[in-house]
Amino acid sequence: MLVLYFVPGRLPPPRDPILNGRAEDISGIAQLNLGNIDQAITSFTAIRERLSAFGDADHRYWQARALFNKGVTLGALGRSEDEIAVYDDLLTGFGTATELPLREQVAKALLNKGVALGRSKDAIAVYDDLLTGFGTATELPLREQVASALFNKGVTLGALGRSGDAIAVYDDLLARFATATELPLREQVAKARHLKAGLQKSSRLCEKWG
Repeated sequence: MLVLYFVPGRLPPPRDPILNGRAEDISGIAQLNLGNIDQAITSFTAIRERLSAFGDADHRYWQARALFNKGVTLGALGRSEDEIAVYDDLLTGFGTATELPLREQVAKALLNKGVALGRSKDAIAVYDDLLTGFGTATELPLREQVASALFNKGVTLGALGRSGDAIAVYDDLLARFATATELPLREQVAKARHLKAGLQKSSRLCEKWG
């Protein structure tokens, strides 16, 4: 009887490129959770490099996912400029994709790019790009990104002293999602109502005290 002995951590990579990508993805996320940031970046970079020659939707999904995860990892290091550059790479390569899994990665990249830009006019422009591209989407994963973009845009406008514009954005969010039953959307609705009420209260106090 043939007995095979495997040494943990020394298994050869799967020959199938997609299986290889999945394995590297699992490794990268595990390394990120363990705080091994450089190794996580290496894993996500490897996925992109190994699958870049393939143009079908499945391989492109794992490329886009790897870029997104690499951007998140760079953000965890505080390397915002590098993080944004990776999201831009993702948007350039996959921004016109029509498949839902790829569209979700694009929307998430836009949302995270806006967050990385901080409370700035540039961030608002990125949120607007997300709303333009996905504002009429009916799929829940994309609706979640739209709701988050509206909420973040409202917060950013409020931080820039544009309370009236922020309230208008919260109203837009409420008009779109107030009757939603999905928990992620209900959470954004609740937060938007809370911040809208706070801005309205502050506005009334300003009017009262001049």
